[in-house]
Amino acid sequence: MKQPLKLAIAFLVLYVLAVCTPYGQTVENAMTRGYVTEAWVYRIQYSIGPPPLRGEEFTLVLGTALIVLIAVLRRQWLLAVAGAFVPGATAVSTYVLNRFVLPRPDISGASEGFTEASFPSGHVAVTAGVAIGAVLVCTPRVRPYVVAVAMVWLAFVAAAVQNLGWHRPSDALGATLLAGLWYSVAVHWLPVATGSTRSSAGRAAGEPARCDGDPAGAAGAGPVRVAPVAVLVIAAVGAVLGAGRADYLLEAIVHAVVGLLCAAILWTAASEESRRVRRRVRNSLGFFGRVRLLRTLRVSVVAVMLVLALVSAVGVDYWRIHSPVRVDTARPEPPVITGPGTAGKGVTVGKAGAKSNIDVYLDFRCRQCVVFEQTSGTTLDALLEHGTTTVTYWPMALSSLRSPRLANAFAVAAANGHARGFVRAFFDDPDKAWTDDQLVELGNKLGVPKDRFAEALAGNPYQSWFENIDAAATERDVTEIPTVFVDHRKLRADQLNPAGLGLGS
Repeated sequence: MKQPLKLAIAFLVLYVLAVCTPYGQTVENAMTRGYVTEAWVYRIQYSIGPPPLRGEEFTLVLGTALIVLIAVLRRQWLLAVAGAFVPGATAVSTYVLNRFVLPRPDISGASEGFTEASFPSGHVAVTAGVAIGAVLVCTPRVRPYVVAVAMVWLAFVAAAVQNLGWHRPSDALGATLLAGLWYSVAVHWLPVATGSTRSSAGRAAGEPARCDGDPAGAAGAGPVRVAPVAVLVIAAVGAVLGAGRADYLLEAIVHAVVGLLCAAILWTAASEESRRVRRRVRNSLGFFGRVRLLRTLRVSVVAVMLVLALVSAVGVDYWRIHSPVRVDTARPEPPVITGPGTAGKGVTVGKAGAKSNIDVYLDFRCRQCVVFEQTSGTTLDALLEHGTTTVTYWPMALSSLRSPRLANAFAVAAANGHARGFVRAFFDDPDKAWTDDQLVELGNKLGVPKDRFAEALAGNPYQSWFENIDAAATERDVTEIPTVFVDHRKLRADQLNPAGLGLGS
């Protein structure tokens, strides 16, 4: 069971790196850009509707039925079961893992549209499962042609679901790895051949040894005899068609490469022997005891890896929800000049009468806002302490479902004289879940009464004020966050640093 173990480990590593790390989430979210109408596949999605982009369930049922029919016509009953098992297990495991088992922690400050769990991809799982299931049951003579069609189809769908904004690259790769894993399980489950003779047809097709009447031998799958270069060239056609678009060509290239990689993964899995020619061994209890122990250990390793991955994911999420709140009380708290609620004005902190002002439009779930605070926060503190400038915060709620609550919590802290302290404490630990309990704890450590925080989190007392902020942002042409103005001069993205704020070296 070496092959299933390798695929299982690859699947878990992919999930941890792409889904459970801020860097992985940020990189993948950045790959989803542009309008879906600019994708080539969008133009045929609702006309031709290539399966399974349309009719996902129908494609799975029909594909599985055809796989079983092919095996039955060949009178290979066990092969029919194995062929149906591959797409069925791939689809079911994908659904269960996606919906119930593998969470997507919100640790990258992404907007609402990027926070939904989508690993692994159901569309790609259906495609990969049916494709490699067909490879398993077909005869050796037609297998290269089936492989060619399967690789084009899979590369197209894997690239298309990214191009349409339905899935991330890791979603497509994860579903393909699952299909390869279940294929390998089915391969090892089939009975082994017992003979060493070859028929003339088998020699011509390059089949491994088989015995007449042996179910696994009759399957005659053997390794898929298709050159790697041919596979890549064939799959590249589907990948380009699925990833093609009129804008954001760099992202389109990435989508095409991922689609090509999915095809290569499936081809590699299909190249595995569909049956194992093993020597017969004597019925020795000691020998079979050792063989059973080894198999048990291998299965145990896979199970332990799965458990460790799930425990790690759950543990990270638990830490984010229950980790303690820390507030640096050593840094001075600048006074609040203008509190929340004043129409057309943000929250201004600092010393009254300062000669300059810095306006900061931010969202508390914006990853770039985290970067700005962590790189320029010390500069802002120095400017406020020197009394040379004031800072006006304009909280916005654009990035996620929790953004309005976080903006409300900031407004309550600001109303009680702790605007800058709230911003510092929050962005000092941006990967925290910042649940209501954690926000109340933060307010308590800042000196804000618990009941005031609880009231703000339960409702939206500053709704009209936030609407005024949105209107002001529109008037000032604020199209992205963070946006910073220094004395009404809008800074470029490359100026969001201490030098751009006026106190750089």
